[in-house]
Amino acid sequence: MCPKTKAVTHMDKILLVVTSYNRPLAFENCLKSLRKMAGHIDVLIIDDHSPKPEIAEIAAKSGYEFILGPGGKGRHGGLYQNLQLGYETAIARGYDYMATVQDDMQMVRPFDAAILTEYAGVFARDPDIAMIDNRFSRSGFKATYSSEIGAYLYENSYTYSDVGFFNLVRLQAKNWSFVQFEHQFVAGEKFLKQHAAEKKFKKVAAFTPVVMHVPLPQLIRNNIRIPRFSRLFRQLYTYDDMTPADIARMDNRDPSTPPNFREFLRFSNINAFDRWMLSGKQDSKIF
Repeated sequence: MCPKTKAVTHMDKILLVVTSYNRPLAFENCLKSLRKMAGHIDVLIIDDHSPKPEIAEIAAKSGYEFILGPGGKGRHGGLYQNLQLGYETAIARGYDYMATVQDDMQMVRPFDAAILTEYAGVFARDPDIAMIDNRFSRSGFKATYSSEIGAYLYENSYTYSDVGFFNLVRLQAKNWSFVQFEHQFVAGEKFLKQHAAEKKFKKVAAFTPVVMHVPLPQLIRNNIRIPRFSRLFRQLYTYDDMTPADIARMDNRDPSTPPNFREFLRFSNINAFDRWMLSGKQDSKIF
């Protein structure tokens, strides 16, 4: 289990930024999970000018703040411009932390004061840590648990991912930007990882993750969907919410067991044939 630290109770320290584009079913599932598991946390939705009108309708129904980002082109569209906008907004409004969630993700357990206490403790134990990846792991997870830090350390500690829990004070101290590095436009996660190495931007993985990408999300932008004989790729797959027993089993595990989504999460709407199809796939092919 992770080390103990002083309890943190001020959940208004967090701005949860949801980036979205044109996936109404997944987007609605994401927002419902946030309302259920993080209803006490401020949420800002930044949309990348989705053509489908359902996106704005779903956002309005959720009651969360909804704005359009500056826009962008290419494989990632305006994702990084939207992350930068969320970052700048969180700082301007006086938040200490920013959590990022994408529209194809689901929060599966309460994001409560105990989780914030754990994450705040991780930051407190290593001044170089700027980001905690709070997703469940996949196969091939290359990180080792540190009892001193209370989190998993990657082989390459200075790295970055688009989803996680950010310490805003440390991002500012490193002059961090999601879109620009040494006067050049940053064009994706690969370049931001290089940016992280230069800035000594350290990322760790949480002992207790709270969110995960849903299986087989709808492909968007220029990706081509391959027809399947089963229902795979034709509907939205989701997870069951973690029960108190699920949470206890996960939280009391040996830290040498990574928080793999296959071990601790269950698909909620899948038939026997599709379950068999998924069981034979590598994790990198599922998402």
